[in-house]
Amino acid sequence: MVVEYTITPAGCWECTSGTPGESGHHRVYHGGRMRPAHHVTYEEATGAPVPAGLLLRHTCDNPPCVNPAHLIPGTDLENVADRVGRGRSARGERNGAAKLTEARVRLVRRSSLPTRALARELGVCPRAIRKVRQHKTWTHV
Repeated sequence: MVVEYTITPAGCWECTSGTPGESGHHRVYHGGRMRPAHHVTYEEATGAPVPAGLLLRHTCDNPPCVNPAHLIPGTDLENVADRVGRGRSARGERNGAAKLTEARVRLVRRSSLPTRALARELGVCPRAIRKVRQHKTWTHV
């Protein structure tokens, strides 16, 4: 299967073929098996496979993009650094499991209430309050 796409004003080639996954990357049937669409276009453009042990990072920060000019091989650590640097990490209130808000974190740090009493009032465990007060969590606040 040839990877089909539409070109955006930003120059991304957004995949319109195959099946999109939860991450936004599309998978297409190619070479007798299902493969990530961005790997297919990268390999066709470079004439070489994605280097062993590496993944493809999107410089455009657009998972459906299959433009080989927007794809660079890198490590998982580099990919995580990209995510953090671009502000896409699920930290603080953006983390679906967060029980506190930034406003409540500021309250915790200002409060002179005992840890257990404050934890009970905010509906969290005392350990969460201690970690906030010690700046081990919510370090961005």
